[in-house]
Amino acid sequence: MNEETQQALGTYMNLVWATETLMTYLSGQLGTWELSMGQFRILEALLWLGPMSPATLAEKLPCGSSNVSVVARNLEKRGLVVCRSEHRDARRKTVRLTPEGRALISEVLPLHAKVVGAKLSVLNSNEKRMLRRVCMKLAQGDVLKFRRAMMRVDEDEE
Repeated sequence: MNEETQQALGTYMNLVWATETLMTYLSGQLGTWELSMGQFRILEALLWLGPMSPATLAEKLPCGSSNVSVVARNLEKRGLVVCRSEHRDARRKTVRLTPEGRALISEVLPLHAKVVGAKLSVLNSNEKRMLRRVCMKLAQGDVLKFRRAMMRVDEDEE
C-alpha cells in the first residue's frame, strides 16, 4: 500500500470516528422523541424547504427514494406528515408537515443544534468553515477524478 493510500485510509478512519461519535450523541437525543435520524432529517428538510415529493427528498438527503418512502409512511402513521397524491397525477405524491410534525421538529431542532454546537465547539470559526468546505468537496466530488482513481485501483488488482 502506497503512502497516499495509507494517508487516505487514516483520514477516512478519523472522519468515520468523528461522525460516529457525533451520531451516537444525536441518536440518543432523538430517541427521547422516538425519532430515528432518518425521520429527523425528513422533518428538518420539510421544515426548511417546504412540501416536496419523496424523490426530491431523496435528492436533498443522502438516501434512496425507497428509504424516504418507508420513513415518510412511518412518520405519516404518527401523524407528523401527510403524503398526498397530486390532483393531476395520482402517482405523484407530495410530503408535507402536519401541525403536529411542525411542532415536534420545532421543539427538537434547537436541542439538536445545541448538541452539534457543543461537539463542534472544539473547533474555532476558521476550522469550522474549512471543515464545511472540505465536507462539501467530498460530498460533491469530482466524478471524473473519482472514476480515474477507481480505474487505477482496478488496474492494481489485475
